[in-house]
Amino acid sequence: MNSMFANKVREISYFHQNSKFYVEKIPENIYKKIHEFYGISENEIVIAFLDNTLFRNGKNGIVFTNLGLKWRDLEQGTDSISWEELIKLSITKHEKKSKIKLGESKELDLSTTEYPIDQFINLLNKIVDSINHNHINVEKNSFISRSKIYDICSLFEEKRATSFSVGENLDKRKVNNFLKLIDIDLSDEIIAFLDTTILNSGKSGMAICESGIYFKEKFLTVYFPWFIVKEINFHLDDYNLEIENEELVFHLQNTKMKKDEIFKLIQRLQVEIRKNDLETYM
Repeated sequence: MNSMFANKVREISYFHQNSKFYVEKIPENIYKKIHEFYGISENEIVIAFLDNTLFRNGKNGIVFTNLGLKWRDLEQGTDSISWEELIKLSITKHEKKSKIKLGESKELDLSTTEYPIDQFINLLNKIVDSINHNHINVEKNSFISRSKIYDICSLFEEKRATSFSVGENLDKRKVNNFLKLIDIDLSDEIIAFLDTTILNSGKSGMAICESGIYFKEKFLTVYFPWFIVKEINFHLDDYNLEIENEELVFHLQNTKMKKDEIFKLIQRLQVEIRKNDLETYM
């Protein structure tokens, strides 16, 4: 599969993130396990990973690469399939077990992940449909400047509150706690941070960076680059921020920042990205 198809797999995967499903920004300890246990070749690029372990150690799961799928579980051991092979097979839900059938001879185990089986089948079908119909027009040029991110976030910063901070007002203790838990080497700067914990520890929250946005809570770690943020349908349902669909929810009940303000902040960022796109194409 060429790089354009690999980019399309990456884009589709971003829109289907959920618990234990990581796209590009894979925790370092899990990334090491992928290369140790899944037989990744030198010419393969790891795009995404679904962890199928109870304690999130990465020893069992499903790897998305530029060449296809590779997986490992206790029952079957290690197996793989190329994208070219996958498009020829039916993708169905197992009648009894928490598994997905690829044709008649291969199965994907989802028994120890919280990821909904129907959603994962939908993800695979979207990728197959994209390959079959040659849908490879991936737009990765959307951007928003650091200064504009800072300016927009500053409009929503409450000086007397402790939940949302920007730039020089960032609490290093909270940010360090956040980075430690997501276990990802952030190559870009955190510009603003929303703490969603009861005790203001920073262990759960939303980090707005130069490259995109991280959402982290106890059983969820997802990342969206700006070109994906632009397209996402965010919806506020009481204290639940639904991201693209009701399956992916970020909880806001413990933050001191008003939920409506959080929603407006994300919308302002989306508007700015779309504005930049229009100016680029004019």
